[in-house]
Amino acid sequence: MDGNVYINDAMVTVKDLEADNGVVHVIDAVILPQSTGIREFTSSTLNVNIYPNPAREYVNVSYELTNDSNIRLEMYDMMGQQLKVRDLGYAYEGSHTVEFPVNDMESGIYLLIIYTGNSQIANKVRVVK
Repeated sequence: MDGNVYINDAMVTVKDLEADNGVVHVIDAVILPQSTGIREFTSSTLNVNIYPNPAREYVNVSYELTNDSNIRLEMYDMMGQQLKVRDLGYAYEGSHTVEFPVNDMESGIYLLIIYTGNSQIANKVRVVK
């Protein structure tokens, strides 16, 4: 031990500073909070187009894979509740289109997440009645 005080591997350089909201410490690094449960959506192997949007009966999910992959679609409301899941199975590299029904859903804005083996991308879908 070197006699210094650490917070998450950051060394405290100034301690016990009085502030309006209590006592603070100065550290020699930036500490970022752990994930709050919101996933980051990235896509390195997936190009997606969703139409029509807004939709009444269905949306077409058109995607182009740069690698063979399993495909899964998940629909969420804005509160994060999963409403629908459709496992499309294994798809080969290239262009694909699938119809995703929304006729049983209330008017509103939803989040459609397309998962591949190592990528995911989220798109807003607006349903109108």
